[in-house]
Amino acid sequence: MAPLIHLATGERRAKAEILVSDTISASERPAEAGAPALSVITKTAASVPDRVAAQYGGSRVTYGRLQMVIEEYRVLTAELGLDDNAAVYAAVMHTLPDLGVIGDPYEMAGVVTALLSRIVDSDLTRSVN
Repeated sequence: MAPLIHLATGERRAKAEILVSDTISASERPAEAGAPALSVITKTAASVPDRVAAQYGGSRVTYGRLQMVIEEYRVLTAELGLDDNAAVYAAVMHTLPDLGVIGDPYEMAGVVTALLSRIVDSDLTRSVN
C-alpha cells in the first residue's frame, strides 16, 4: 500500500486550503528530510509540542496534541491489522474537525494528504547537522 502522502493528485492538492504555520528555525529542526509523517510528527512534538502543526478552516492542531492522538489511534489500528498510516490519517481527521464539512471522500483524502505532505516536505523535517 502506498503511503498516504503519495495519494493526492496535484489538482486535489491545489484545491486543499491547508496552512502549515509557525516555521521552525534551522537550529530547532528535529527530524530528517524525507522521514515518514509519523516520524516527523513524533520528533517535532518532542522538541516543540506547542507549535501549530496545521490548521484547516477554524480548527488547528499542535504537534504535541497530534502526536498524542496518533498514539491513541495506533493501539486501535494495530488491533485491526492496519499500519501506522491509518493511525496518522485518523488522528488528523480527529484533531481537525473542520475537515468534516468536506463531502467528497476523494477531496477529503486529497486535503489530508496535502496536510501530511506539507508537514513532511516543509523545513520542519530537516535535521540539524
